Amino acid sequence: MSARAVQASFGPVHPQASDRRQVLSFPRQARSSATAWLVGGTLFLAVMYNPILALINAHVLGLSRSHVVLTEMMIVGAALALIAFQAKRAMLRWIALLVLVVGIGLLLGVANRSFDVKFVRDVLLIPIFIMLGTLFAPFNIVRLMVLIHAIVFAVLILEGAAPGTFGKIFNIILYYVNTRNFAETAFWNPEFALFVSATRPIERFMMGFLDLHRLSSVFLEPVSLGNYVVIITIVIATFWRELSFGQKVFFVLTSAAILVGSDGRLALVTSALVVAGYFIFPRLPLYSNVLFLPLILLAAALWVGLLQIPAAGDDFPGRVAISMDFLGGLSLSEVLGLSQYMSVFYADSGIAYFVATQSIVGVAAIWLFVALGMHQTSRARIYFVNAVCLYISLNLIVSYSLFSIKTGAILWFVYGYLHARTDFPRRLRPVHAGQREKLQGGVAT
Repeated sequence: MSARAVQASFGPVHPQASDRRQVLSFPRQARSSATAWLVGGTLFLAVMYNPILALINAHVLGLSRSHVVLTEMMIVGAALALIAFQAKRAMLRWIALLVLVVGIGLLLGVANRSFDVKFVRDVLLIPIFIMLGTLFAPFNIVRLMVLIHAIVFAVLILEGAAPGTFGKIFNIILYYVNTRNFAETAFWNPEFALFVSATRPIERFMMGFLDLHRLSSVFLEPVSLGNYVVIITIVIATFWRELSFGQKVFFVLTSAAILVGSDGRLALVTSALVVAGYFIFPRLPLYSNVLFLPLILLAAALWVGLLQIPAAGDDFPGRVAISMDFLGGLSLSEVLGLSQYMSVFYADSGIAYFVATQSIVGVAAIWLFVALGMHQTSRARIYFVNAVCLYISLNLIVSYSLFSIKTGAILWFVYGYLHARTDFPRRLRPVHAGQREKLQGGVAT
């Protein structure tokens, strides 16, 4: 396939890019049709592999947990192979993070006399998909996001309109029983073959008058769909000034429908905050996003303590209280990552699980890499990295679902794309351009 054909599929980095020299500034391999399709295809599979496996499990061959693990390993292996063959300077800091993550994992494994590859895998996805995203920088990521989003929305419509048909197609109960060691009795509503939290005894959080269960779309369970809608909201806002009018209408209307369908409380609150951040983040002091996690944890602890919120219940205050209770109860050995077996106990607290599996040193290092790893020299970068830090901070309070590859891959892929991109349109320059140029030695990228 020729380079011209690739442009027809992915287009230049943004629709207004007319300077041929900007495109030619990238390595020849990164402009090849193979790179465009393989990199985009790897992200696509990372998002979509669960429904594909569910289809196989329901209609072709019974699968097991090992099949899921092997599939994820193949996706990550493909990403690493592409990274190895297309290595570029923008990857250096993320290679350092990858080495650091593996090193911490090995040290904790030796100290605990037990190595759990899942703990390393949870955070290894961050540098891997960031580096994969850097390879897509010469191409138009909006078109790739439109494709993924259209499929998510189409499956959501099918699920909402015909839940019985959706259940027969994917048979989610059978998939999770076979591949995730779920007990069939955990699915309390046998009417539809849906995930355990898709139907619940209490009414919906949003629009309770709708005769509609919580939707999952291609993610097969509602929590990940809630995380997805927050991430896609961040992506939409990041590239808002580059979207066509039709793309804006498409993204806004479908994302609103997905938000209602997921019926996620945290998703609603976080989506509203990242939308408000579109106007706020570019005006904050540079790199102040590094304070988001400690400040939000402090605010959560004060809120729970002052209002005496009990650490019980499945509502948002109860989940926050449980998380603060777990975090406050961590022993010194757990803070240092020397009691990783306790990670199962901390499943309802993302931040406690994060510390117990990575150690406080690992958590601090990963947070600093993410918060400070992107030069805040364009409006798009400033908004995106602030929104990502806010999303991570809020998500960690109630779960560790942000480590899931099916949604995390998109987040980190876009991070890497922005990190490597250099030809931002002038209207996407930061509000206080002079201040940021001075910080970067007079060079705005």
